[in-house]
Amino acid sequence: MRGYVLRGAGDVVAGHRSHRGDGEGLPHHRTDRRQPPARAAEHQAPRRGHAPRRSGPLRRRVEADSAHLLLNSGQWDVPAEGVPLHASHMALAATGFSSANLEAVRKLGVRLTEAERDGYMHIWHYVAWLLGVPDELRFSSVEEGEHLRRISHLCELPPQETAKAVAHGYINTVPEILGVTEPAPQKKLLNDVFRASRALIGNELADTLDYPKQSTLGVLALVRAQRRMKIILSRVLPGATPLAFENFAGMLQRSVYDDVGISYRLPDAVRDVDSSEW
Repeated sequence: MRGYVLRGAGDVVAGHRSHRGDGEGLPHHRTDRRQPPARAAEHQAPRRGHAPRRSGPLRRRVEADSAHLLLNSGQWDVPAEGVPLHASHMALAATGFSSANLEAVRKLGVRLTEAERDGYMHIWHYVAWLLGVPDELRFSSVEEGEHLRRISHLCELPPQETAKAVAHGYINTVPEILGVTEPAPQKKLLNDVFRASRALIGNELADTLDYPKQSTLGVLALVRAQRRMKIILSRVLPGATPLAFENFAGMLQRSVYDDVGISYRLPDAVRDVDSSEW
């Protein structure tokens, strides 16, 4: 189910891979369609010409279409997993994009202020509301999100083949995203990402997802130490070393996909690769 939840939630929130939507009515934070987390966290209003009244209902339409496709695909076990993409699925997925994400970057050494953490969680509290999650399943803090996440995982089935494919697929795209094209550096990068991911999610879940068997002793501490050294070096010699995640704004910048553009296309197949380009 984790694979389907992650895939389905990704489509709903991202608007079937490339759509980015605006928020409307969010106190103090308004989201830009191309930079939703970053602009909202930086208190920037959306640009003129954006259509929050169009993108908001469209998110719900994508959710409904995705649920319909999954329900009729024969790949979703309704007795075991419930109706596809119901409120609890969306609530759990939202914790993955919010509280779990913030906890992961904290372990990797990204320093966030309390206001930044609260602002990021406020955005996802609103997104969960937008996706139809009831008050009882919405969260307002990292602690509430992690509590909901722990309870939800107790109710889940072990990850199935689709979840394994999704997990490996995301990791295998890292070299392309970072522009690493040579085979040897790609192999080393993937090894490092699998190792760090194992350290973040724990050996039990990593083994269930068929991650390579690796020792994680000191992995996260090494990552944090490397970050500190880069920060120190950048202060002594400005421009000497790039910092991909120098601060909260730098972390959020990774959510910007200006090169992809905005698409309002709706899903017509369970798998994105099978969807029509219309």
